[in-house]
Parts: sequence; C-alpha cells; structure tokens
Amino acid sequence: MSPSPRFSILIPTRNRPEFLRTTLQSCLSQSFSDFEIIVSDNSVSHPARELIEQFSDPRIRYFHQESELEMFGNWEFTYSQARGDFQILIGDDDAIVPNCLEVIQGIIAESGCDFVACDYARYVYPAGVSGRGLKGNSYWYPTRESTDVFALSKLEILATCFESSGLTKAASTKTKLIPHPLASFISKELLDVTRRHQGRIMAFPQGDAGILVAVGLAKNIRYVPRPLVILGMQPQAASNNMLAGKREAYRKYMNRMELTPLSGCTFANTVLETHLGIANVFRTNPETLGFPVELQASIVIRHFREILSDERWSARQLLELARDLVRVTFSNRISLSRKGEIISGFVRLLLRTLFDRVRGRKSSYAVDKIEYQDCPDNVTDILSFATELKRLQA
Repeated sequence: MSPSPRFSILIPTRNRPEFLRTTLQSCLSQSFSDFEIIVSDNSVSHPARELIEQFSDPRIRYFHQESELEMFGNWEFTYSQARGDFQILIGDDDAIVPNCLEVIQGIIAESGCDFVACDYARYVYPAGVSGRGLKGNSYWYPTRESTDVFALSKLEILATCFESSGLTKAASTKTKLIPHPLASFISKELLDVTRRHQGRIMAFPQGDAGILVAVGLAKNIRYVPRPLVILGMQPQAASNNMLAGKREAYRKYMNRMELTPLSGCTFANTVLETHLGIANVFRTNPETLGFPVELQASIVIRHFREILSDERWSARQLLELARDLVRVTFSNRISLSRKGEIISGFVRLLLRTLFDRVRGRKSSYAVDKIEYQDCPDNVTDILSFATELKRLQA
C-alpha cells in the first residue's frame, strides 16, 4: 500500500465486532486494491482489536480510543487519520459491493470531480428491526430508468436539502437527490477546505450532515444512480433513537443547541439546529445557498408530531410542547401566515392524535415509508447481498 492510497474507507465502531467482521470483509473483497481502512474503536475494552489481528491485512489501520468519544467525535477522528485521495465513511454494520471502488475510480479519472455520490441499498439483518416493523433478511434499493452517471448542481442539492429540513420554501429544482453521507466519496482536498470553513467535518448535533458544507464548496459533483453502498439495518443501530419513546438519547444535546427556536427533545429539532448551523457557515458567502433560509411550518409540525407520537406523555414533554407553541406564536422571525399554518396544523395534529387514542390506535411517527422485499434464497447476510447486488448490476 502506498503512503497516500487512492481511497480511505473510514469505519468508526463501538462494541459490535460481529457486524464489523462482514463490513471489513466487503471492503477487503474490492476489485480495486489501492485503499486503506481506518477503524476507530470507541469502546472501553478492545473488542475489535482481536478481529483486526485475525485479518492480518496491512491496509487496515486500527485505533483505540482511550477515552470514550461522542459518536460523531469518533467519526471525526477517522477523518483526521485518513490519507487517501478520496474518502468515504461507512457504518460498522454496512457494506460496499465488490466493484464499488473500481466504479468510483473510473468516474473520478474520467470527470476530474472532487465529490462522487452514489445510490445506496438497505439490508435488514436476519434479526429484523421490530420497532420499525422490518422483517429480517429483506432489502430495498431505488430503481432508476438509467444508470448513466450525471453531474449534480450543488445549488440544487442544498435547496432540496433545506426544503426537506423545513428551512426554505418549495425549491424549484430538476433533481430531488440528496447525497447520503455514508454513500459519498469526497476528495481529501475538499475535506480540508470544509474543515477550514466549518472547523471540522462533522456538524452539530447531526454530525454526518456536515458534508453539506463540502457540497457547497465542491467544484464538480457526480452522481452514480447505482447502489454501490449497503446500509445495514439492525436493532442496535443508533438511528433507532429517533423512534417514538426513545428520543431521550438526544437529551444530552439540548442544552448545547443555540440556533433552533424550539426546545423539545426531538429528532426534528436536531435537524433544525444542524441546518441553521450549516447556513451560518455560508453566511459570508450567501450566493452559495442561493435561497432565503426561513423557518417553515412543516418542520415545526414534524417536531410536534414526534412528541405526540410517544405512547406516554411526560409532564416535561407537554411543558416543552406548550413552550414551543408559545415561542413560535410570538416570534418576530416568523411571518403571520406561517404562524397560522403552524397553529392550525398543531390543532389538527392534536385532535387526530386524541381521536386515535380514544379508539385505541397508536399514533406513530413513521420513520420508514419504503417497501422492503424478501431477499432471494442465495442471500443470507449482508455480504452475500453485496455479491448479489454486483451480479444484478452487471
């Protein structure tokens, strides 16, 4: 391996060696071999060390954190250790298809781009995810009319993302694609520029959304409409903290949030804080965004819906909900028409929730709205699914 490999695959991990094994196997099965793997073990013990030693591959660089870091702090650490010309961050329960790096290298060589994003698939591990109603050994990936690589406008990406985050009006864009942070290959040069502007790669509090700063600073973005990365879905996933009744994991961030006008502990509120922070990064260069940043009713209603979706409402939750409703009602930063949308939307939401509960129906906040398919008989785990995906794309 050269001192400066072409790719760095960054894998932060914590107490999940059983998943990490197949993730590493998928990386080491690549048809393109000029890469390094950075594994940052954020556990008190060393569960990953023995596993790394079993692989005995010099391309794997293992680091153990002596003091436990916050999740996104561990992610940030992997970036600080990477030497590759292009870098991708993946989860320790994810995988990449066997020809992933080969395909990405060809696109970089042909286009000279500094940012490549691709489609991703989702694979549900055999145990399933009961909290989301996901059956084990199932999958999903988008179907496209064409698999031709195309250029993406960074302005359209940012507009689409801020629209989905409830911070701008409906954007008139040709594409609704948003590069997934765990399916994006970003040049080291662009990441260095991002770090200078943002102070780090990860944003606060939703760390991986920080790549939107890289999007705004990129010179040439390409998109591959093929699933080359697989996101693993399993009960231990951190993303399960956004499910109803489990969002207290975000409570530790609440006292550190400074930009959002809301106070309740919800995933929507962390989305709001994160994107307001990203907007501030571009404040001195407003043309980078190209659209006004203004709080929309949709994100506030989403925030209220998450609170009301909990099976049991605590006094603290209801107090936060009432406080937030008063705040947006009397805020001088929100237009009168927007306030009307928020109040009427909240009343409808509350009445619908109460009606559901009287009838004994749970009011759930839907996380997954996509339909998963059962895997074929030859697929038994995420590694065999990666091989099957390559075959289907041949």
